[in-house]
Amino acid sequence: MGSSPPAPASSAETGTHNAPQIVLHVGAHKTASTHLQHTIRSQGWRLRRQDVTFLGPHMLRGQIIDLEPVARDPGLLPFLRALRMRTGFRRLCKGHKQVFVSDENLLGGTYSLRRVAPVRLYPDGAQRIGRLLRRLGIPRAKVLLAVRDPATHLVSNYSQRLFAGPFIPFDEYVKATDPLALRWSQVAEEILALPRVEELVIWRMEDYPRLLPQILGIAVTEGVARWMKPLEGARHQGLSARAHEQLAAWAAEGQFPPGAARKAREMFPKSGDVTAYAPLEPELLAQSALAYAEDLRRLEGRPGITLLRP
Repeated sequence: MGSSPPAPASSAETGTHNAPQIVLHVGAHKTASTHLQHTIRSQGWRLRRQDVTFLGPHMLRGQIIDLEPVARDPGLLPFLRALRMRTGFRRLCKGHKQVFVSDENLLGGTYSLRRVAPVRLYPDGAQRIGRLLRRLGIPRAKVLLAVRDPATHLVSNYSQRLFAGPFIPFDEYVKATDPLALRWSQVAEEILALPRVEELVIWRMEDYPRLLPQILGIAVTEGVARWMKPLEGARHQGLSARAHEQLAAWAAEGQFPPGAARKAREMFPKSGDVTAYAPLEPELLAQSALAYAEDLRRLEGRPGITLLRP
């Protein structure tokens, strides 16, 4: 499926006449990607028995190959470097019937050390994915994308931004961003337009716990997924309201050393009595929830897109 027929597999691109199914999970950030990755990685021996392999951040961020620069950087020199990555990628895929690639950084960043949040979601995400598929010689791929209410996504990314430092007040961080104007459908349509994307599978992070068995079946085949048990607990917990207060107090005193956000999170973890940091008004959250639902309805029934529902 897709907006245009994918190019046929060729030995020149894949290096084999029996190319594996490539399933590419690109996040998004703060949508339980790390939980999914750890759940799958914990069952590596089951994957091997079914001729499935998992290439996650533990392998893709310079440890074995480094795919993020392949997706990020245009130009001739990055292309030449990507040729070496293509060889390494083929070696990792050889002999498997399905390869699950998962790294939310491939889609690009949603925060940086800039002083403000982005005005739209992943503006160069589709370009990065298209560049990655071309440079690795992948003629066809199924792309998986988890989405989240833009308002809570913005807050979660702000929290993650503080772990990179330095401190910035939330109002200053979001001053150029309208949560109600952020559209996942725009990201989805741009990805779907890539000629090498055969299908785009989307789910809401809010539905992730109930959809996890179905997601695993797509990612690593149903034969493996039926034996998997999800890991318990959040992998990257955000900041509590009390932890954010502590960070603001340290910043006011001119104290914001490396690791400050991690230390504040350890001092004041989220619990029954310590609530999550929530700077947005209830009215805005309600408006964002409605806009989010309407945005996803635009993708319902769209050829080439599978929108998972519980």
